[in-house]
Amino acid sequence: MAWMTAVATALSFIVYPSVYIITVAYILLQLLVKVLVKVLVTVLVTPLLYLGNSILSLILLPLRILAKFESILIYLGVAIVMGIGAGFIVYYSSSTVVNLLGQAMGALWTPSAPPTGASDSKTLPGHQVRQAGLVDAPLFLPRDQWRRRDGKKAPRGTRQAGLQASTILEEDSSEYSDEELG
Repeated sequence: MAWMTAVATALSFIVYPSVYIITVAYILLQLLVKVLVKVLVTVLVTPLLYLGNSILSLILLPLRILAKFESILIYLGVAIVMGIGAGFIVYYSSSTVVNLLGQAMGALWTPSAPPTGASDSKTLPGHQVRQAGLVDAPLFLPRDQWRRRDGKKAPRGTRQAGLQASTILEEDSSEYSDEELG
């Protein structure tokens, strides 16, 4: 059995260096392939990366422009929201006041139909508009009546108790009197 140990020792001196050389060659070949793949991928992918970067910057360009005007856009947005809110408040408060005043007066104003003249309406220019009653119709007609909610005429003094039909103009009070102006 001594001869087997001698053969194993001889083979280990022959095979070990060749296995070592093959292992080192394999590691160097793996390293070379990794470097070549990285270079190849970099060369092939770099134009795609630049293209993707350019497309992304073009897509984000409007957002960059909006970012420059961020404060004015916030100001306008808040102004719009507050304007809408104030409009709703004014609308609902005025409609509530009108309803309350209408209930307090206990009357509804029912306008009568505007006068239509069949004979002269077709001879005048623009007779279609005149027939519709949109032009030359007075705002208040003498036949207009104040009626209560039950449909009956209101008492005679109800209409006179409302607002005056004419306005009283006031004189301007200036700093200088007529005597100083000469």
